[in-house]
Amino acid sequence: MLRHNLLAGTFNQTGQRYNGHFEIWIYNYLQKIVEKTHDLVPDSETIRGWVNGSMYTPTSEVYGILPIPLEIVTKSAMQPFINTACGDIKHAYLAKMQGTQYAVINVHTVAEKQFFASLMQNNHHFNCSNQDPDWKEAVREWNHDKADGKDIFYKVCIYYF
Repeated sequence: MLRHNLLAGTFNQTGQRYNGHFEIWIYNYLQKIVEKTHDLVPDSETIRGWVNGSMYTPTSEVYGILPIPLEIVTKSAMQPFINTACGDIKHAYLAKMQGTQYAVINVHTVAEKQFFASLMQNNHHFNCSNQDPDWKEAVREWNHDKADGKDIFYKVCIYYF
């Protein structure tokens, strides 16, 4: 795969065939040595056009599945993750990483779409006359009454963030 990625499109973009090694770690090591010894060998040739990933400081940023703060879990009427409660719920890994009993995901199942349509027509938190829905209470009601981790999943209100 690495060989393919290094060769793919190179001939078309540069007009030359790839001429080099397929071990990125060797290039990284060579570039690091050249940088360290540049003062001792000032005429040394630098490796151009190569981004050495090992020369960067690792970031402390988090990406991927973020845990939901306990304060928001509580305000949204969700249950925190309990390892023994996984059983047959869907998206158990996602729920575990989020720290909730059931996964927090967008409205996507048929049951959720039907439930949302029903709430928009019949529930006063979703269907307020002449004003926006009370999303905080609507989310609390959704999570407390209907979320089951099989057909209906937790939701979160962006106003808590």
